Amino acid sequence: MALVHRDTVTGGVYLVPSEVPPMLVKVQSNMAQILQELKTLNPSADIYVMGYYNPFPYLPAEVQAGLIPVLDQLNLTLQQTAAAAGAAFVPTKDVIGANRAAYIPNPSNIHLSLAGYQAVAGEFWKKVQQGALWKGGGSLTASDVYLRTAHLAWRPAADNVGVTGYRISDGDTVLATVYGNVYAYDLTGLRPGHAYTLKIEAGDAAGLWSTDGPSVSLRTKSDDDSPSSPVPPALRAQRAAVLPRGVQAPAHRTGRPDRNG
Repeated sequence: MALVHRDTVTGGVYLVPSEVPPMLVKVQSNMAQILQELKTLNPSADIYVMGYYNPFPYLPAEVQAGLIPVLDQLNLTLQQTAAAAGAAFVPTKDVIGANRAAYIPNPSNIHLSLAGYQAVAGEFWKKVQQGALWKGGGSLTASDVYLRTAHLAWRPAADNVGVTGYRISDGDTVLATVYGNVYAYDLTGLRPGHAYTLKIEAGDAAGLWSTDGPSVSLRTKSDDDSPSSPVPPALRAQRAAVLPRGVQAPAHRTGRPDRNG
């Protein structure tokens, strides 16, 4: 708001572009310090950082053209800083902008109406219901990609009541669900020569699942690649373990820990 200057001659308002970068650096530094102090006071607390809505929706269009990009940069800075600290960012720009007359009814007052505050509270509630948080945006990697298999690995998510499971999906199709202390999984049954965009979400003891988990894109090898493709280590081990006739193999539980963890 301090960057919005008023022209004493015309009565209009304007922005000075050179003032924007130093402001964003200061915001990033201040927010990082605040989040670190909160984490020090309560390491297990879930922290939610509110994004900014446009407080000047009634300014002329030519001013809005300069204001909105600055607002977007500010929100991006807050979002990135929150993610780096393991906090959740709660956007408010779009929900308030969708009904500015009801949510900011007074052109001379930047504060929200009761309905506006209720709309913001609704955005917070959506985030709370998402459950686990991915620190730094999380990380999902793929390796050993073959005809029908791929190895996935990820950094764990954090949750105040504990992560109890991870769910791997391809679009709307859930491919696998594993326990919360498992951070790698061997996908099988994939289609040769097929492109996948895989995503992982974390679930907690309250039955809530995140919606902003990390993703990774991969393409399995095609049949034409198979003669030169190495056999995955897991499959080599399976081929070598030929059981005597009449001996039953133990149940296979890929991705699930034994009783010793």
